[in-house]
Amino acid sequence: TQAGVSRVYPLSTQRCDVKLTESVMQKKKKRWSSVLLSASLQSQSEQMTQLGDPLGLETLSTVSGHEQALKVVFWEEASSSHTLASLIEREAPFLKEQASFSVHFMVGPEGGLTADEVAFCRSQGYQVASLGASVLRVESAAFYGLAQFKALFDVFL
Repeated sequence: TQAGVSRVYPLSTQRCDVKLTESVMQKKKKRWSSVLLSASLQSQSEQMTQLGDPLGLETLSTVSGHEQALKVVFWEEASSSHTLASLIEREAPFLKEQASFSVHFMVGPEGGLTADEVAFCRSQGYQVASLGASVLRVESAAFYGLAQFKALFDVFL
């Protein structure tokens, strides 16, 4: 909310350590919704970040849609030359031409995404980017990527 995120989707992938039952997922969604509401109130945001239903990769296209979007999957095995900065610099001319566009970030679970999962994301229009040499926790990676994007957006767009 404070950073302009409109929607968050929990993602289930092959390496997810915990397979959640329906009752545990409901408790987690309640907690996550509470966190999103608190952040919205604290930031005095006019629009609260929405929590979407958990997704599997096979249903990714239902939320990533076909609108003009910059779709990025952060992967710890990405080449060090595939930085978010280089991706945004490369895409900036296209993004500047758009009246509006969305940005979709995907962060894998602890243990990372598999090569097959990244290949599937690419088939859905996602571009691979590295967040650097450090392997970050899921929560840290999402915010780190968002902070990088916001800083780079001001430079290139």
